Amino acid sequence: MTTRRRESDPFSEQFVRKVMHDLFHTLGVMHTRSVPIIHRDISADNLLLEQLPDCTVLRVLLGDFDHLREIHNDGERLTKVGKQNYMAPETHSGKYGTQVDVWASGVVLYRLMTFEALRELPRKIVNKQSELEHHKKLRHALEVAILLILTKRS
Repeated sequence: MTTRRRESDPFSEQFVRKVMHDLFHTLGVMHTRSVPIIHRDISADNLLLEQLPDCTVLRVLLGDFDHLREIHNDGERLTKVGKQNYMAPETHSGKYGTQVDVWASGVVLYRLMTFEALRELPRKIVNKQSELEHHKKLRHALEVAILLILTKRS
């Protein structure tokens, strides 16, 4: 899904809104079950697009269910799985829950808005060296994320 015609062709805000809306909807269904399910491997590469011939996106589907896990106890010990660039800092402790999917969704948003891999951020946060406030692209992506969450349009 991260492929574009040219590296300089940005994704439209409408496209990003659709991707994130469908991803958050899917996570909402998974995370609010009586026994929550976490995906643990959310990445831009694991999002599948259902499109019309004119490339209009009908819906975005979450794929790659190899690492799904039901969470029976909060803080349950879990193995470290998923793509390194999308892993939440708490994944490294082995005690985590649905928040790791939310983190990975934020990284997907970052990738869609900036076209950059997020390589250093998890390590910096773990080491308390985060420089988020200085990163203009990420700040813009976070502003869009907040707007997406607050906007009731689909």
